[in-house]
Amino acid sequence: MLEVKSGRYLLDQGILTEGERKEIGLWADVQAHAPSDAVMIDLGQATLLPGLIDCHAHLLISGELGRLDPGELLATTLTQMSPSLRALLGARNAKEDLDAGITSARIVGHSGIDGDAALRDAINAGWISGPRLQAAGRKITPIGRQATSLHSAVAAQILAQEFLTVSGPDQARAAVRENLASGADLIKIVVDSDAGRNWKTRYMPVEDGKAIVEDAHRLGMKVAAHAGDNVAVQTAIDAGVDSIEHAWTATDEQLKQMKDRGIFLVATEIFVAASPKDRLQRAMRIGVKIAMGSDAWALLPGKTRGEATLVELKRLQDEGMPGIDILRSSTMNAAELMGWADRVGELAAGKFADMIAVEGDPVQDIGLLQHVQFVMKAATVVRNDFARR
Repeated sequence: MLEVKSGRYLLDQGILTEGERKEIGLWADVQAHAPSDAVMIDLGQATLLPGLIDCHAHLLISGELGRLDPGELLATTLTQMSPSLRALLGARNAKEDLDAGITSARIVGHSGIDGDAALRDAINAGWISGPRLQAAGRKITPIGRQATSLHSAVAAQILAQEFLTVSGPDQARAAVRENLASGADLIKIVVDSDAGRNWKTRYMPVEDGKAIVEDAHRLGMKVAAHAGDNVAVQTAIDAGVDSIEHAWTATDEQLKQMKDRGIFLVATEIFVAASPKDRLQRAMRIGVKIAMGSDAWALLPGKTRGEATLVELKRLQDEGMPGIDILRSSTMNAAELMGWADRVGELAAGKFADMIAVEGDPVQDIGLLQHVQFVMKAATVVRNDFARR
């Protein structure tokens, strides 16, 4: 059993689940506490880890990689896919995520008005299978929105299904409350919109960002910021967000500010062809907290959505992150960012019985997590390939 915080493997361990939570200790001690009718699951030849966490998921959108860029895909989804069909897409992707070993996830936009909240509620009610979810609702954007250009005659009605466009602190605060009323757990803002015709309209003013953060924090919600370039990164830092997604070229000074203010970096390397190769290493050297976020939105040939999501772990390795840090970013760090450190992210007594198992040493071979063989969520076995042998 991997103790993620220390990086140590513990041998001869037993886990007793009761309801969603668990007791952990030496096998003989745990066995002595087990009721006579307890169901035995033997993973003696496997390596047990906490369930994985994706902090940048998009479960209600999908397309073929390379056929459409993200903006075109979003426009096609909004104009050609019904909300009902999109909900079914989300259900399929959620099941594939869980089957791959992702037991918790943060959906950060591209879900329609409330598709992510509805998906979360359906999973919580037991109607469908999927990870524990946090929903961000619609992205809050400056004028220009994000990566999507439609003719002005149709843009407002179509894009309002996906974005809340704000201009000024009052509208910014109102958008936070509108998302909360729609069931959001957190807020996602777009600091650089990518789609404004005038570069001056591309960025969310820092005053709007501060208003969003202040209101969200007052209401008990965290704020994730899409920030690609360094102007956007600095705006997000100054606004006081909780995580910055992407930050492709963040400077050392900006990374130091993020460390000092406790702002997480969600690196999202999976679909980036030419990400700066030293940014992640500089962030690790400076000590920025890093949480795994896949940004998986496209189909990868031969892979389920869950398997495609976990390609992100290999990309982190390619950029120089050690195996144990990849696992920490995908478990305990991600749980801390989500505000769920008391319930997920580690195998510990009192936390939810969310766990996965592989055959081998994932600290040395992160690729093993592409082939998870056992998944448990809330003390319920989702898959157990070991039992088929």
